[in-house]
Order: sequence, then structure tokens, then C-alpha cells
Amino acid sequence: MSFLAREFRSADGTRVPVHASLARTRVPPRERTLVLHLHGGMERGRDPARLLSTGLGARLARRAVPKTIVLVPQCPRRATWLELLGALVELVSHSVAAFGVDPRRVALTGVSMGGAGAWALAAEHPDLFAAVAPICGPVPHARGYPARVRRLARTPVWAFHGAKDRAVPLSSSVTLVRTLLDAGGDARLTVYPDVAHEAWEPAYDDPAFWAFLRRERRRT
Repeated sequence: MSFLAREFRSADGTRVPVHASLARTRVPPRERTLVLHLHGGMERGRDPARLLSTGLGARLARRAVPKTIVLVPQCPRRATWLELLGALVELVSHSVAAFGVDPRRVALTGVSMGGAGAWALAAEHPDLFAAVAPICGPVPHARGYPARVRRLARTPVWAFHGAKDRAVPLSSSVTLVRTLLDAGGDARLTVYPDVAHEAWEPAYDDPAFWAFLRRERRRT
């Protein structure tokens, strides 16, 4: 496994620490899926080591995901992902070129604050991602939501939430998925009946989750 730590600088000067996880494989780059992962609020800051302390980052530090390249950027301490959407788009474009992946095979996931970021990033750039998997994400706190997720009607979305979540109510994911379904979208929601906020634990442990992200191709 290769684990690269870098700092990405966007055109407007925004600096974003990034970890990139690559499985050692003979699979050609264009046959791998590039996955952008947006962490939750507790991992914000300027210390990239925090990205490896919990959730998907901790898993990737132990073992890479086969046939994928996973990007884990770090959000500044006093910001949210909604303030970094432009920088994230630039990061994806840069990484597609740098790693030589197929631009039709780019997927997005995020947890909690990162779940809201995933919903918003995908909705504001509906032609960028092949698949989106928000986990325990609140409705983005921005003008036009939840209605703006209708822009994702042509993108497969699989959301996840714990029924016992007290940090972000299950109703947030229900509302977002229902809004997308009402627009004719390809969306589904998995609810874990005995899970609280940490819905990412069973989701990221499920091989079907990764199969979903690898299977999809961006629709043109």
C-alpha cells in the first residue's frame, strides 16, 4: 500500500492537506476508481495525522481499498466543506490528471459534516461524479437546499444513516433522498436500526459499498 501526504493549493491560494491511499496492484490507473472522501467536523485543522485517527482514514492507514485511489483532504478548523467546494473541484481535476484515472470513474463520499459536503459538492457539480455516497449527513446549510439535490437526478446516490443518531437526525437523509426520488433520481437509503452517529463504520465495512462506487461510470 502507498499512502501519500501532500498539500494541494487551489487557484485562489487555498491550501488543503491531502492524504492519498493507493493499493499496490497491477490494475492500470484508468481501471481504478478515484474516491474523494470528506471527513467530519472533528478532523478539521492543519495536522494531517488527524485524518488517520478515525473513520475511513484509520482504515486506510491499515489497508488500502482494492482498485481505488482514495483522496482524504482536510478542512480548515473554522471552516466547513461548503466553503471549499471550488478547491475540491480543482483537487479532483488535478488528481485525475496526476494519477491518470478515467474521469468517468470518480466517486464521492463523506460523513457527518462531510456528508453535507458530499451532497452539496455533487449537487453544485452534477457532471463531476459517477456515484455519491453521503453518510449521516445533515441537509446542507445553504440557500436552495434540500431542493438543489434535484440536480443529481442522473447520478446514482446511496445514502446511509443510523436510526439512533442524535447528532444528525435520520430525517435529514430521508428528506434529501426523498427529494431526489421525487425528481426521478436514482437514490436509495440504508438505515442501520441499532447504530447512532457512526453509520460510517458498517457502511465502510460493507464490500457492497465499495462495489457500488467502483461499478458506476459518469453518465454523459
